[in-house]
Amino acid sequence: MRYLCNIFYIFIFSAIISSCEDIMELDTKDMESKMVVYSYLTNEDSVVVVVSSSYSIFGDNKTPRDSIKPHVMVSINDSDYQKMTRDDSYNTYSIAFPTHIGPILTDPYAKTFLYKYTPQSGDKLSFIIEDIFTGTTLTAETTIPAKPQFEIEVSRIDTVYYDSTPPLRNMKDYYSLTLKCTIHNIDQENNFYIIDYVDYHRHKSFKNIYSSDPIFEDDGFSGIGYSDAYFNDNYFSDRDYTFEFTIDNRDNSRVEMEDGIYTIVLGSVRLIQLSEEMYLYFKSTYNALRSYNDIFAQPLKLYTNIKGDGYGFVGGAYHSYSDTLKYILKCKK
Repeated sequence: MRYLCNIFYIFIFSAIISSCEDIMELDTKDMESKMVVYSYLTNEDSVVVVVSSSYSIFGDNKTPRDSIKPHVMVSINDSDYQKMTRDDSYNTYSIAFPTHIGPILTDPYAKTFLYKYTPQSGDKLSFIIEDIFTGTTLTAETTIPAKPQFEIEVSRIDTVYYDSTPPLRNMKDYYSLTLKCTIHNIDQENNFYIIDYVDYHRHKSFKNIYSSDPIFEDDGFSGIGYSDAYFNDNYFSDRDYTFEFTIDNRDNSRVEMEDGIYTIVLGSVRLIQLSEEMYLYFKSTYNALRSYNDIFAQPLKLYTNIKGDGYGFVGGAYHSYSDTLKYILKCKK
């Protein structure tokens, strides 16, 4: 009798399991290799568009990644489209991971196109990108934002001490600057910003931005541990706004003189006004990197404003700089 009961339970269990089986058909259309377009357009450089191709999620691209043959056209302020010239010396497309994850990787298959025109505030730029090899055509457009108006002043300078043991033996102390920034209201809705610090050669510094101001917390960009601080003007859209932030200054130049060692602070604050598509792309990238190596994180799709069967983004930005900050400060240790 017990044997028959076991047979009965096995039969019921098998019936339940078999009734739950279902064959899932995966839609692999978005997993195949496609054309990728990248363009970060500013008031400081010519128009540059970088075209590459994505990796298949399965690693089985049907065509080699270097087989794309892009043809890129640009229109400025609805003028006739002009052909852009291939010039790979302008390749700025890179996979920029934080230094604790790995080095900066440049895509060797990317193809770069140049149009010698420096965009100005209010310019509308439209693009047509056609892959002659596959016949795929992508389009995108963006507008260069207005120049942000702002002022910078120093609130305080603090000395921060490092452990003098290796490998930080030459970093016994450094100076941390807390700055006060006042952004002036502009007659435009939905403004998006990045604030960072650049050296006197106008090269972006790897210093970190620290701030507890609520404008950074609104969109999850606290700035802690990152070299950029992103924010929008939802908190102050109809008025001037003043906030403080601190520059992590440990990579300043150090000079040894007869009476001691000095650290030199020499650079400027850069306030960048972003187009909305640039902001959304950076925000999605930030969220993706924040979940890096988290095995429980949900897959995140980067923002794209490319129309057609492809990926990427085209965005505009206006770079504005403060007066040069210059301080020569004697180290205490």
